[in-house]
Amino acid sequence: MNDKQQFIADLYPAARKVAQETGWGQRQLQGTNNLFNIKAHGDWDGPVKTMIRAIAFLTMTVLIGACKATPQQSTSDARPAAASPTPASTSTMPVCPSLNFDSFLKAFVDDVELQKAFTAEPLESQTIDAMAEPEPALVTKVKTATELEFPLIPSGQKQAGEGLKMRQSLLENGDIKVTLAKEDTDYQMSFYFKKNGCWKLIRMRNDSL
Repeated sequence: MNDKQQFIADLYPAARKVAQETGWGQRQLQGTNNLFNIKAHGDWDGPVKTMIRAIAFLTMTVLIGACKATPQQSTSDARPAAASPTPASTSTMPVCPSLNFDSFLKAFVDDVELQKAFTAEPLESQTIDAMAEPEPALVTKVKTATELEFPLIPSGQKQAGEGLKMRQSLLENGDIKVTLAKEDTDYQMSFYFKKNGCWKLIRMRNDSL
């Protein structure tokens, strides 16, 4: 800080008092330069106007310097920043691959995203408890999407590689049962589909022992 800046800093408290007492110079004693509105006592016989004018000059200098030194905020800066537009979501729900079940099933088994989109949540999952007494028992659980391991049905390529055979059965209520089995083994999985707008997997059953 240089000498001039220090000089202004020293007078700033007095200048601030002037602003508060006189409303930035709007309320002065008429006919005077008394910015402080200070009155001497009746027995004061010292110089008055000279001192008051000196103080007035100094305080006005400080006030003017302070106004010039204070950066004015531009109108554009005062405006609140516009909110950034929220990017539109690019993720979309897969469309129904086909209302024809054969075409739907072919697309369903070869696309994990379609399996996730067209599987009921929660999904009824049934297994055989081979250790139950007096005989194996059917155990039914309800699983959420996070509890399921996709793909639920292996792809056509994997089915061919593992020797799995798929067949369809039309049930009395219009649902379709898809059975996946492997010859000469106890492996057998059943998948139940219901048509409600599009086809959807609503239940699966593992009969393997």
